[in-house]
Amino acid sequence: MNTATPPQTSEIPGLPYRRILPRVYRALLGLTRRHGLFTLARLHDRFLGGIQRVRIPGGASLIIPGDSHYFGFLSGVHESHVAELIETSVAAGDVCIDVGANIGYFAMMMAAAAGPTGRVIAFEPVPDTFGFLKLNAALASLQSCHLEAHQAAVSSHAGELIIERQQHSTLNQVREALAAEQGERVPCIALSEYLETAAISKPVALLKIDVEGHELSVIEGAMAAFQARRIKRMIIEVTPGEEAEKIGRLLASCKVETKCWIDHQWKAVGVSQLSSRTDVLVDFNF
Repeated sequence: MNTATPPQTSEIPGLPYRRILPRVYRALLGLTRRHGLFTLARLHDRFLGGIQRVRIPGGASLIIPGDSHYFGFLSGVHESHVAELIETSVAAGDVCIDVGANIGYFAMMMAAAAGPTGRVIAFEPVPDTFGFLKLNAALASLQSCHLEAHQAAVSSHAGELIIERQQHSTLNQVREALAAEQGERVPCIALSEYLETAAISKPVALLKIDVEGHELSVIEGAMAAFQARRIKRMIIEVTPGEEAEKIGRLLASCKVETKCWIDHQWKAVGVSQLSSRTDVLVDFNF
């Protein structure tokens, strides 16, 4: 399911603003131990669906599409361990980067934590999803935050990739294009090169990477920045298997500390030992 067409920036004040519902939904989900998530999502879509604005953890407000797959964003229960990590890792004036930002849920949290003197740079390649990210970047400026939205993928090199759309917009992927292959193309950058050309001299407080299987290429394009200690902390979603083993070896060469989100807690488990796709926390200055 793809996201709806985002409204114009001028329409932000007229969007439905859900202030109480997220708290009600969190209470209900707490009672059902999250098992009612899908039921609540369907009920909400039926009676209160459509594009709307909600307040998310950290205090910022966010515009979300009329798509039941985003209900976790609406209720504030989506990957709460990442929200907690942002709260403890990002301070006023910090620089953060969100690779695979989707509509900007976590990027907005980073921007709120970094405040007016901070800078958050978000990359999202899919055009319609990027439309909402751009809209949320405009909303961030109205909240005295600094969120930059870039319609681009991040990879091991600069150039172009092909977008592969999935049933849900949060699962869209990018991949290398075959010779003369036709398809929906998007520009891509390498993170280490971007940090140089964008003149970002301050260390990045938090780098978030969630790119649905393209993580190894992103890591390869960021190795120079890792080795130069231009990143303080990183959270990256990794799929077990051969690519996880390669990512583990690359990170080990940078002499970092890694923890994996397993059974609702951070555990000192090697990346190559993962049994399911999960988040990996990397500390470069441990």
